[in-house]
Amino acid sequence: MKKLRRRFRYWRHHGERHSLLDEEMALHVEELAQRFVEQGMTERDALAAARRKFGNMTYTAEEARATWIARWLSDLGQDLRYALRGMRKDAGFTAFVVLIAGLGIGASATVYSVVNALLLRPLPFRDPSQLVWIANQGLGDAEWSLQVNHLLDLRAQNKSFSDLAGWFNYYGAGDSKLTGSGEPERLTSVPVTQNLFSLLGVQPAAGRMFTETECQGRFELPPVAILSYGFWKRRFSSDPGILGRKLILNDSPVLVVGVLPASFDFGAVFAPGKTIDLFVPFPLTEQTNRRGNTTAVVGRLKPGATVQSAKAEFRILGKQLQDQHPERNGLAPLLSPLEQHVSGRVRPALLVLACAVGVVMLIVCANLSNLQLARMASRQKEIAVRTALGAGRYRLLRQALTESVVLSCCGALLGLVLAFAGTRALAHLSAFRLPLLSSVRVDGTVLAFTLLAAVLTGIVFGLLPALQAPALGVQDALKNDSRGFAGNRGHAWLRSTLVVSEIGFACVLLVGAGLLIRSFMRVLDVNLGFQPDQAYSIRIEPGAQYKTLPQRDAYIDEVLHRVRDARGITDAGLADVLPLDGDRS
Repeated sequence: MKKLRRRFRYWRHHGERHSLLDEEMALHVEELAQRFVEQGMTERDALAAARRKFGNMTYTAEEARATWIARWLSDLGQDLRYALRGMRKDAGFTAFVVLIAGLGIGASATVYSVVNALLLRPLPFRDPSQLVWIANQGLGDAEWSLQVNHLLDLRAQNKSFSDLAGWFNYYGAGDSKLTGSGEPERLTSVPVTQNLFSLLGVQPAAGRMFTETECQGRFELPPVAILSYGFWKRRFSSDPGILGRKLILNDSPVLVVGVLPASFDFGAVFAPGKTIDLFVPFPLTEQTNRRGNTTAVVGRLKPGATVQSAKAEFRILGKQLQDQHPERNGLAPLLSPLEQHVSGRVRPALLVLACAVGVVMLIVCANLSNLQLARMASRQKEIAVRTALGAGRYRLLRQALTESVVLSCCGALLGLVLAFAGTRALAHLSAFRLPLLSSVRVDGTVLAFTLLAAVLTGIVFGLLPALQAPALGVQDALKNDSRGFAGNRGHAWLRSTLVVSEIGFACVLLVGAGLLIRSFMRVLDVNLGFQPDQAYSIRIEPGAQYKTLPQRDAYIDEVLHRVRDARGITDAGLADVLPLDGDRS
């Protein structure tokens, strides 16, 4: 504590202490000079002898300051001040380096934000490593959902999972109609089992979850609903009074019993590209069982259980249930960690993208290293003077690296601005249905990565110029009247090598980009089997006033008749599912 207090006082009064130190050293030199004068020397010779005997005053001052503050910290402060003065003096070079480093680090931070959200950051659930996705083996490599009775039997008979939960996997965007108050609106509702949220570890932000009684009614007439946080905020302005109110959903009253937290985004994890508005109970009854393989299932492993042991157990259970209930659909359970199911398909693409950005950073480092070498050539005489005045090899190396790291960190500030803009654009991008894309953001992990990338970039592109700085010939540099040293073959060979490496890395990126573009163009040329050009879709549905089948048919016929008579419409048809939507064969 005494040492810390002493160093703090030094920081507060360092100017005064420096003056006192200089005065004290001057006093010692004067006393020595006076002794030499008394021995018969002239004043001029005595002063010179006194200075020689006292030694290097700058070095002595630095040693004295080391007792007040750590030597490395003082030297670092000097290096930083010198680097900032150099940046201000050569503003054009500084701006160019900051721009190049900012573009490279910004691209790296943006891609890392995506990789962090999709691959590195754990799923926003309690103990996500214990969650397992349970599917049914379909035709070929297809994954189907499970039948309700299979889910009930697996949950009752297995020994690997503490619980199994699921949801109705065939909900569609806009399946529910909200009427009765305000503007009518189509909503996306997901029927879920009573224990889904507790299995995932999701607690309501307001209200409560479903009860077992509420999950035993008719599938078409849910008695209660839980709102997503986004829908609650958008439609009801985060009004806590919504709890206990009834909404008219599909012409039937539904009681709002809870609101989910903002951290839980069902669509981002399980249905990329869809915005989920509310959740209703999914009854596990014979009525829903007759619908077939319609249930998506998630399980939580018991302590000590593994995915491999659960796979072996479910393989046996699947065969037993299939033999015991031949009237049901087939059952061949497929188990995989939930994290792998959510983001496993995008992992190869993200790794390719990360490698591409890594190559971009190599190009950036090679480019900036070349610029630093050129700048070092123009500072040959300055470095030689500093060497002649006593600057050691280590000090020159450290000064050059400090300048490079400071430039890189300034570029990182620009890169962070680009990363904030890039991640914001990606998070609101609806063209790609990537899981967890909406959760991409610049968080503490990304900031730490950006700082690390800035320091490493500064070290990498500044290392070669820094190693060259102490190797300059002092006498040759001081004798040379020119500003540079164009005749050094070693430096010319090094700079040529950097240029060649830049071109090589750029060619790798161009070839890879060309192959990806060609593959993308071929995908666009695939024959879909129909012509989507100038084709538009609108969802219609008879209301509750059309109770009989003839009434509903008449309603649909009238809609088709009016649409076909509309100006600009050549034809109209009807379908219960659009092409390439759902998994119907």
